[in-house]
Amino acid sequence: MAGGGAAIGFMSWTFPFFRLFGVSVRVHWFYPVLVVAYVLRGAVEGGTIVMAWYALLMAALMVTTLVHEYGHCFAARSVGGHADQILLWPLGGLAYVGHGGAPRDDIKVAAGDPVTHIPMAGICAGILAL
Repeated sequence: MAGGGAAIGFMSWTFPFFRLFGVSVRVHWFYPVLVVAYVLRGAVEGGTIVMAWYALLMAALMVTTLVHEYGHCFAARSVGGHADQILLWPLGGLAYVGHGGAPRDDIKVAAGDPVTHIPMAGICAGILAL
């Protein structure tokens, strides 16, 4: 029971961000603090252009993390499971998913995220080529 209480306490430090594809996305309170601190660091280091670059990097990191976690969510649903929510926090993201299938379904759910990185790598390569 102590573990359940710790999980509830941790989730009380989060706030709802948005809901997409039936999955609620929540953010830990420290995540935006970290983003703002990083962007302001850019302003101190190099002015407006560096600050804008840092803001772009933080936005790209958030989008990449969300796509990664949605990969787990869609993979869990593809094996008959459920995807409840995604949590963004300073160490990355957590997808709250589950299923009652076979162990090979665990592999499919775990592999759902690397599959999302293939098209993202192609997009990034195209941007760099420009």
